Amino acid sequence: MNLLVLDFETMFSDDYTLKKMTTEAYIRDPRFEALGCGFIFPDGSRQWVNGPELRNFLCGFAWGEWAVLAHHAQFDGLILSHHYGIKPRFWYDTLSMARLSLGVHLSVGLDNLARHFGLEGKTVPYNEFRGKRFADLGRDLLGRLGAGCLHDCALTKTIFDRLSPSFPQDEYQTIDTTVRMFTQPVLEADIDQLGEIWSAEELRRVNLLDELGATAKEIGSNETFTALLAAEGVEVEYKQGKNGPIPAFAKTDQFMEELLEDANPRVQALAAARLGIKSTIDQTRAERFGWMASRGRCPVYLRYCGAHTTRWSGGDGVNWQNLRRGGKLRKAIKSSTPRRSSAASSTSSQDRTMSLNAFEPGKIPTSALPRRLMVEKLLRRTKRNVARANSWSLVVATALADLQFRKPLAWARMGLQSRLIWLQQNAGSICIATPTRALSSSGKRPSSP
Repeated sequence: MNLLVLDFETMFSDDYTLKKMTTEAYIRDPRFEALGCGFIFPDGSRQWVNGPELRNFLCGFAWGEWAVLAHHAQFDGLILSHHYGIKPRFWYDTLSMARLSLGVHLSVGLDNLARHFGLEGKTVPYNEFRGKRFADLGRDLLGRLGAGCLHDCALTKTIFDRLSPSFPQDEYQTIDTTVRMFTQPVLEADIDQLGEIWSAEELRRVNLLDELGATAKEIGSNETFTALLAAEGVEVEYKQGKNGPIPAFAKTDQFMEELLEDANPRVQALAAARLGIKSTIDQTRAERFGWMASRGRCPVYLRYCGAHTTRWSGGDGVNWQNLRRGGKLRKAIKSSTPRRSSAASSTSSQDRTMSLNAFEPGKIPTSALPRRLMVEKLLRRTKRNVARANSWSLVVATALADLQFRKPLAWARMGLQSRLIWLQQNAGSICIATPTRALSSSGKRPSSP
């Protein structure tokens, strides 16, 4: 299998930019244009190909024999699949590799990684081609754009060479699968059903405000909401925020839960309205899924090792892992192929099993259901001797002592039972052994081997 390094440079402007749009929306927008692409071949040779020549150039590869390396492979991969119909045999992604190898507390953008490894940073002259299409690029600017792109390709290859010697081999398959969930989508959304969800949420919000005689702005403002509660004789509780004490107005705060059960009906209505105004996740997701479906199938974007527990995290404006169990949004997402779908979730341990429909038929690796921390990998990642462990819980608990826990002294003082309780609350992507019964949207079902 040959390894090809590539990096697309694309047109962007002040309003058409990844800073204001999701990756999926940007790439599938009618304004999209590839200005060119840089390549590094297995023999080390480099080549920049202008945008208008890319289609013919890409047709010259037998893609079933090529693996592709990119930094943020979801971006380059969706361009290849959506605009050129290309699906390489395998994907490598230095962005994902860096998250596992260096940690999520560091910025893993290409420029930051280059500086981390003592390399020269990016040189692409972005500000000079902002708002310009290929026809607007002069010879000099096009030359500097191509040179900067090839430099990015070289950075990607060098960073890959730095990370790969110590990178777990079986994690490459997980990265490849994660990329393909986005670049080769198979899920479809029912636009009419999503529209009904949006309308129902909007009507609920309006009715709540009418009952209270307040505007959305008033309910959404911390100061005004505090005053409204004070008028009802309620003393607001505070919690510690990043920059000091803040009102405990989040839907997960005990204070808000108590307000919903207050003896005063108006206080109950205020709390319900506040949560309805500030927590419009169903409405926001319905709108986002609807626009996504209007452009085609729904790509599933997950950040590999995005959480500090190394489990996936949501990305590109949506977290596919936490659609409400039994909710209408789940029912609005359907498979484009005649297959059985499933979605399992355990809130306490944050285990996540993505729908089988997110993968192409025959392309579902065991490491993705969910991403498994097998015994061999645990032994590599921890200095502790866990070979004598007689249960999966003990194996994971022991491994995470060195791998993830941010307070090693506190962990060292914990007994086994306390560690397992902590794991139930914080750990993610933990392997469960067959035939453990997992809670799914259709009840408890035995887990797959």
